[in-house]
Amino acid sequence: MASLATPSQLASRLQKDVDTASAQLALDHASGFVRAIARQQFDFVSQETVILKGGERVITLPQRPLVVDGSNPLTVVELGEFGGTDVPMIENRDFSRIGNELTRGYPWWWNQTTRLMGYPRARPLGVWSMRVQITYSHGYTTMPDDIVGVALDAASPL
Repeated sequence: MASLATPSQLASRLQKDVDTASAQLALDHASGFVRAIARQQFDFVSQETVILKGGERVITLPQRPLVVDGSNPLTVVELGEFGGTDVPMIENRDFSRIGNELTRGYPWWWNQTTRLMGYPRARPLGVWSMRVQITYSHGYTTMPDDIVGVALDAASPL
């Protein structure tokens, strides 16, 4: 992955000339450190497929920000258990999306006894299946200033 900042940005931050190779090495290490602490890639990734654990009402996508537009669709499929049928989900019908959270239907306590679905109709309506496959795009095409600043701070000598 590319560094979160450039050697010229580091030179501007330090207000002095820097050796480009040394600055790049420091920025590579600092970028890896920032990514590890934040548990985020930050760089734009198009159409990554992940399988997440379900069984709850809300699924939180691991990478942010979520990018959904005409060329970057969000595809959600509940995977069938033990060779069962995979069920494609449709946004605003089967689930709602707020930020990087996908919420399925109703809370578990809301009319649970009469709102059952799935084969053989044994799972509450507001709960995701045990495994959910999601294909989505995430990240930044242009790195935000605050992330660049953190990487520059981490790469700067004390």
